[in-house]
Amino acid sequence: MQEMTELDRFIALIGGEQNLPPISTEENVVDDTDDHTTTATTTEKDGDELPSIYEVEMMNEKYDQEAQERQRFLKQDGSEATAAMDGNVSSLGSQLANTSLRPSGPLTTRFGEVAPRGFTFVPFVAVTKFCYEFVPQQWSQPLASAFFDNNKIYERQWDLYYILSAHCQTQKPTTYVSEYQVQALLDEINQTFPKANIIISDDLRNEGMVQDFDDYPQELRPHYLGRLQSREQHDAWMVDTPMTGVASKMPPERTLEAFKAMLQAAADLGKAKSKSKQKAKLQMAVQGRQDMGKQVLRAQRRVGLMKRNEGSELEDSMARLNIAQYDPSKAVPFSLEDDPIIIAIDVEAYERSSKIITEVGVATLDTRDLRDIPPGTFGDDCSWFKYIRGRHFRIAEHKHLRNHEFLQGCPDAFEFGKSEFVAETDMPSTLNSCFHEPFSKPDCTTSAQSTGTQETRNLILLGHDLLQDIQYLRQLGFNVLSRRNVIDTMDTVIMFKHYMHDVNPTSLGRVLGHFDIVGWNLHNGGNDAVYTMQAMLAICIKAAMERGDENSAVKRQELDKQRTKAVVDAAVERREDEMVGWTLAQDEDGGVAVVPKDGDFESKTAKTMRPVHGPPRPPKLQSGLWTIGGAPLDV
Repeated sequence: MQEMTELDRFIALIGGEQNLPPISTEENVVDDTDDHTTTATTTEKDGDELPSIYEVEMMNEKYDQEAQERQRFLKQDGSEATAAMDGNVSSLGSQLANTSLRPSGPLTTRFGEVAPRGFTFVPFVAVTKFCYEFVPQQWSQPLASAFFDNNKIYERQWDLYYILSAHCQTQKPTTYVSEYQVQALLDEINQTFPKANIIISDDLRNEGMVQDFDDYPQELRPHYLGRLQSREQHDAWMVDTPMTGVASKMPPERTLEAFKAMLQAAADLGKAKSKSKQKAKLQMAVQGRQDMGKQVLRAQRRVGLMKRNEGSELEDSMARLNIAQYDPSKAVPFSLEDDPIIIAIDVEAYERSSKIITEVGVATLDTRDLRDIPPGTFGDDCSWFKYIRGRHFRIAEHKHLRNHEFLQGCPDAFEFGKSEFVAETDMPSTLNSCFHEPFSKPDCTTSAQSTGTQETRNLILLGHDLLQDIQYLRQLGFNVLSRRNVIDTMDTVIMFKHYMHDVNPTSLGRVLGHFDIVGWNLHNGGNDAVYTMQAMLAICIKAAMERGDENSAVKRQELDKQRTKAVVDAAVERREDEMVGWTLAQDEDGGVAVVPKDGDFESKTAKTMRPVHGPPRPPKLQSGLWTIGGAPLDV
């Protein structure tokens, strides 16, 4: 093997000859004596400009034509094909390299050379997806923009090797580049992004990211394909690359199995790696759980149960240490951040068609009303609940519709006031009035807007599965998110998930039951809106009461253990069921033969397919032929 010179190593390290600095000339020397006012004159020629779209299309056509000619050449020349099958790849590479039929690019007579020993290789498909699959999420997009997107990763002049062996047949070649060149790329990435510290970890090595072929026979090692310069060139090479050779003697079975496992590992890296996917999924889940907790803390800040961290890091840490368990018999310890009005919405649709909206409930809480008011006894008797204003709107055109098949609706049982019938066309304006002064206050008959003294208040939108309610309101022509003074949203489904440390959503009725709040006539839009507001307050108060409480922490741990045990028990029971019935009786001999029937081999999915409308099909005949009109043809 010809050793690499220092120049070759330097060129590989910087990613190819195209990254070498330009040769200086007298025309482009900058005169530093002119107080940095003289700029270098460029010597760009027309040939240095970027190619036009027409030129790119012509190059693509050229690559396609050469690939087709190479395929035709390989099929016509039987001696060369035979040489490839016999493992005489170097001879094939020598002739291809000296003809115009070789793969497009700066190939040399090295085409077909067996990879030198002493080098480790990385599947090229893993290199192209490295920033998308194998780096921390926060670095994925910056690395992609700088080194991978727009086919940049293909333009680094990689020395490409490939395997296409009859011992482990694949649809297309498995391509490799040396770990040496990959490390040069990682060094460049880390130099550009010093905090990223991107490496090929031991876990990735164990998954097959780095592969060593030194102990394999010649026909099972990578062969040189060429110096890669573009994505088009790569695709053209993949059209019809010759076999890397088949020896007359089969490799040992263990060697062959290990070889197949390496190729499979390379293929798996090309797919979305299961472990990488699991890590990314877990990372996203952890981030989602953190966001759930932040939503609870923001809600507590709105009602004075939590303080925003605005001081120095030392002050913030001391403040967190001094947060004590909250006593609901006392007023809240902090100011109400942003002084907002919280508006809860709940929309009910007809069970037979989600496009038919029947009820809209709105509940409003002005946090100013809670100043210096202790929540008091926790549960139904919470003193904050009486400051919630509820309204129930029924669509006049749909007042005759009542849900009763899938859930029990009760549109005429509003517990917190009197239902209001509104025409569907008037619903947008009616709902819009709930988001302005007097914010559904029953004792305010004159709007502040008419007197010109309206105050712009901060609004927070609340719901139980808020996304669905927002989508329902859009069907009515009311976009609740279009208001600039809506500063935040809250969802009691999300907040209760975090409070319980449970990934599964919980119904509003069960949330109320957990906090000893009796929910009367649920699935009434107005009632559900008020109960959603009560649930939000209960979560904030209860979480503040349990903050720093050792007994609550112990109960939480016990609950987590119970859940873990339930999951384990369910898995064990499922496995026990799967193991039943496999053992035959000792005197069993298989019994009589089973005569096959047509019905035994019919597709099970065909029986469950949706019916096909139209005239019946002609009966099946022995000949299977019919006339154009569909009549059986007797032949």
